[in-house]
Amino acid sequence: MKKSKRIASTAAAVLMAVSMAAATSAMSVSAAAATSYTLTITDARTGHEYNAYQVFDGDVSAEATKSMTNVIWGNGVNGENLLTALKADAKIGSTFAACNSAQDVYNALAEHTELVDAFAKVVSANLNEINAASSTTATGGYEFTNLDGGYYFVKDKTVPEADAYSKYMLKVVKNTTVSVKADQPKVEKKVYEEDYTGDEYGTGYNDVADHFIGESVPFKLIGTLPSAEQFAAYDSYYYEFNDTLDAGFKAPAAGDFTVKIGDTVVTENFDIDISNLIDASGNSIGTSISIKPKGNDIKKIMTDKSIDFSTATPKVTVDYKAVLDDDAVIGLDGNENKVDLKFSNNPNATGDGTNNTGKTPEDKVIVFTYEFDTLKVDSADDTKKLQGAEFTLQDKATGKFAKVVNGIFQGWVDAAEASTLTTDENGLIAIKGMEGGTYIVKETKAPTDYNLPSEPFEITLKATKIMSQDWNTTASDALGEFSATIANPLPNTSNTATDNAKVSVDGYTATLTVKNTKGAELPETGGIGTKLFYVGGGALVLASAVILVSKKRAKDAE
Repeated sequence: MKKSKRIASTAAAVLMAVSMAAATSAMSVSAAAATSYTLTITDARTGHEYNAYQVFDGDVSAEATKSMTNVIWGNGVNGENLLTALKADAKIGSTFAACNSAQDVYNALAEHTELVDAFAKVVSANLNEINAASSTTATGGYEFTNLDGGYYFVKDKTVPEADAYSKYMLKVVKNTTVSVKADQPKVEKKVYEEDYTGDEYGTGYNDVADHFIGESVPFKLIGTLPSAEQFAAYDSYYYEFNDTLDAGFKAPAAGDFTVKIGDTVVTENFDIDISNLIDASGNSIGTSISIKPKGNDIKKIMTDKSIDFSTATPKVTVDYKAVLDDDAVIGLDGNENKVDLKFSNNPNATGDGTNNTGKTPEDKVIVFTYEFDTLKVDSADDTKKLQGAEFTLQDKATGKFAKVVNGIFQGWVDAAEASTLTTDENGLIAIKGMEGGTYIVKETKAPTDYNLPSEPFEITLKATKIMSQDWNTTASDALGEFSATIANPLPNTSNTATDNAKVSVDGYTATLTVKNTKGAELPETGGIGTKLFYVGGGALVLASAVILVSKKRAKDAE
């Protein structure tokens, strides 16, 4: 919204009007004449309503310059009250101390154009609402018709929650059009995903990610400020992030946060309040996080830290981590996290967070996690589930091993701390809380009477995540196909995947089915083994007889 520049040009026109007063008085016509004007505010935003208040009335020159002379108070203000308030104002009162009329104030403003914005703020507290002109909706904006000539204070009467109020000081001595620059704070939330290479918000940050349960997930909040011109219109400026983590995350500590304005770290200048969200039944449903400037004024922090708008409007960023915990939702609908921003939205009043504030729409991210199961079956009858098989799970990228407690993934550890994963009575090992990646599954102990596979299996889990930065509806818009593939044999092995294992997917659960064959058995008693024993025994007796006969013959020959 064009304020200072527009106001400055307006005030310059006022100065010109004053300097030309004597020369143009003979050609002036009364503003009360039948001539009237239309003021159009072009604004593509809907839901606004504007009021216009005549501050200065006077005679409008018939010349092309259309200057004003013989200035009196307009009907949109309480003139005497306004004059008293101007003289008493702590910031600009000295400029108007000697003023006794509307013409005096008009002349003072012409000499001090830099005070027009502060003047408008005093005007806003001394308006005559009875004589306010109301806008009507026009194509592409809003319109006032049948306005008398004069200087007007124009402001929003009502605004949508996500927008900011605006104000203008405008000279209306002809049909006039002004353009609104829609410029109020916005907020976005992003989450880190190692597979994402985009860097618009810092490398890897986007709207969708998958992570392990037990992993510290990095989040980033990015808030914008209004333009320098609009920011200057506020004496103080309230600015509060309201962040929400759902029940799938552990509450972070205040020390886990870093707050910056631009590149300047200002964490110590912000209050960070963390509280548990409870539903009507007393159940925890997530964590609420408030991040707001101490003293409720971000302008003071920026002044104290010498942060300004000289080159670009700085952004306010918050970085923190939260651990994905055992309550995380597996697959859809994911673990959703939201933020909105509460901000000062009325330059005509000072907001402390209790009033005169707007709120942005929510922005959200979703974190997904998956399940990986191992099923042990008999190779001859896959309906026969095998209990007691033991496995390890290893991350191919890091070489670390899985630690699993009560079926929930707890992190990657060294081999000495690795969990031994044992199939239950249903032949199953279920691990909740996995993310996409490539893993090595190795059977370390076969069930009783079964052979141990000679080589491990390499499993790759992959989810198609929608990371285009423009979704904001449902989880199904953010997560696509989930797949699992098996690579066995591993390099330099002789096994084949189809001989002893397969992998399948149901929703966002992948299952590795491993087949075991029974070991070789000794023949039973009474079978062919006994006959062999008898034959073998007979042969030994025959051999003894031959030896005895041989020995006897040898003795007789002596």
